[in-house]
Amino acid sequence: MDDKYCPTCPGNKPQRFRPATKKELEYVAAHGGGKDTPSFWRCGNDGCLWVQPYFNRSKGFSLPESFR
Repeated sequence: MDDKYCPTCPGNKPQRFRPATKKELEYVAAHGGGKDTPSFWRCGNDGCLWVQPYFNRSKGFSLPESFR
């Protein structure tokens, strides 16, 4: 787990991020993760769906509701 800023969580404080699971990475790969897919991490805040490459928040996006 690492602390990073999540653009979808309230407040301006770092959130705990964890490496994306296999299922999450499969979704990322199918929806434009490209060569960055293996480096995606997910926000660990309860209910948050944000995933992003470890060093590139601008390439992140929210997973669908089915991942809650």
